Amino acid sequence: MKSKNLSQKIINIIKPWEGYEDFDGTDMEFCSKYQDPVLMRAIRRRVDIDVVESLIQAGANVNCIIEDEDGDDDSYTPLIFVCMCWEYGYFVETLLKADADVNLALRNGRTAISYLDNDSIIYIDILEMLINAGADVNNYGGYALQRAIGESNLEAVKRLVNAGAKIDIQEPDDGRTALMSLLDGEGVDFENKEIWEIFSLFCKYIGDVNVRDNNGKSLISYACNTYRGVDDFGLLALDRILFNENFDVNLTDRNQNTALITLLLEIEEAESCSLDDVKYQIESLLIAGSNVEVRNADGDSPKIIAKRIGNDEIQSLIENRVDLDNSEDRKIIANRISYEDMDFLCGYSGINSGIICKRISYEGIQSIIENRVNTENRDGEMPLFTASWYGQAKKVKWLIEKGAYINTKKSHKFTNRGYEKTANPKLKTALIVARNVKTVRELIRAGADIDVQDSDGNTALMVAECIEIAKELIRAGANMNVQNLDGNTALMLYTKANWFEGVEGLISAGADPDLTNKWFETALTIAKRNSHGIKLENYLYENTAWKFIPFILSTLFWPFKSEH
Repeated sequence: MKSKNLSQKIINIIKPWEGYEDFDGTDMEFCSKYQDPVLMRAIRRRVDIDVVESLIQAGANVNCIIEDEDGDDDSYTPLIFVCMCWEYGYFVETLLKADADVNLALRNGRTAISYLDNDSIIYIDILEMLINAGADVNNYGGYALQRAIGESNLEAVKRLVNAGAKIDIQEPDDGRTALMSLLDGEGVDFENKEIWEIFSLFCKYIGDVNVRDNNGKSLISYACNTYRGVDDFGLLALDRILFNENFDVNLTDRNQNTALITLLLEIEEAESCSLDDVKYQIESLLIAGSNVEVRNADGDSPKIIAKRIGNDEIQSLIENRVDLDNSEDRKIIANRISYEDMDFLCGYSGINSGIICKRISYEGIQSIIENRVNTENRDGEMPLFTASWYGQAKKVKWLIEKGAYINTKKSHKFTNRGYEKTANPKLKTALIVARNVKTVRELIRAGADIDVQDSDGNTALMVAECIEIAKELIRAGANMNVQNLDGNTALMLYTKANWFEGVEGLISAGADPDLTNKWFETALTIAKRNSHGIKLENYLYENTAWKFIPFILSTLFWPFKSEH
């Protein structure tokens, strides 16, 4: 709606544009020979915001649809255009304030949120603006959520789901759902803990567990064929889907293949595979009630394929399938088991949780967890240590509630470079290896010893990786002046790392800058010797009482220095 006339200044800016020589500011629908209305041409040229705002105030249509000569393939609205091209993203807010229709669809059915450029540096900000403006997050078969998964953008996934994105809505092209895309894993590059977070979120909101893609492939088939990362993601995903009381394990695809038939055919064609994983999958599908006699369109049944594979263990599983008389009891038990319970049973205990739920009571399952929560896995790691190192705060809390020992010292094999088998792994506690503030907070709340030292004499405060962890430990009463085997304090170690924020935090909290290590070095001496910059050196100089004597003494001992 027109609110003011276009100024001569704005007209003079526009007239030199090719095709706009005759533009006089009266017709806001004026099109050049390239069929661009003046507002669209201004956006294309990335003019100043005030030019675009002036055109809108003068009556330019923010909801015009620009189509190419051949149809709708290259059609767009101003809002769709700025969403699909990241370099124009700063116009989004202006257009939305001018009442651009966030759900205006092109002939193909897609709206602005389905065109949003994931590579934009302000992608999350634009996504939030569109959601707040009422964008249909399920437009075009939930395309926005599918793209967020494909781009491995955890923050976008969470925002879309919280805004009402459906997990089981199907993309028009291939009929995949968001959960199918996550399980398939092609091009997905989430970290392990992010995979679990998204999978758990999807399981919480899933509606139709029996949904199939355009080829008839079900969720369970995707789970059987997923990539296998840390913590046996594929196996746990398989169990989680099978345990849904509404799931039909004998769903078939276009070729009448059940999930079990598909799995066996893939095993038959594969040059090699993990027999343990395969056996687990087959066993789980059988426990869930897979029919071993049913045949596909080619006349193959699970029994026939198993014989062709020729593996005695696989054939034995198929021929001697488990008794399913208590399958209803199994489902009742399974539905009482938490996600964390199942994660532990499979990831740490190495037990087929399907068999456990089939043969053991709920109370028995809890007993197994409590008895094994402090046992080492095949890599010699205890569950609480691994969860602490990966920053899995929820899992840490769950393990503590199940009775995990908080202050046990173990030979921890993780370093900042990842898991490493070393001849001499260091004795540490879960708190010392914890890598985010939420994990640290859970451990402190449960009574972790804040000042316990590892085999090098380092405390959790000495090895803190961020200021939030350091502050949390200080608030909890950590001794800032503890010295390790080399006599170094947290302040000295932070100085060596040139961590000004950490040094400032320690001194502000009362750390003693005048302590010396076994080479008579203070933090100031270390800063001077390592040439860590004038800012850090000056700060320590202002806060250190003994400025010269330690430096002279440390110089005498420097040739003999040999740190651990």
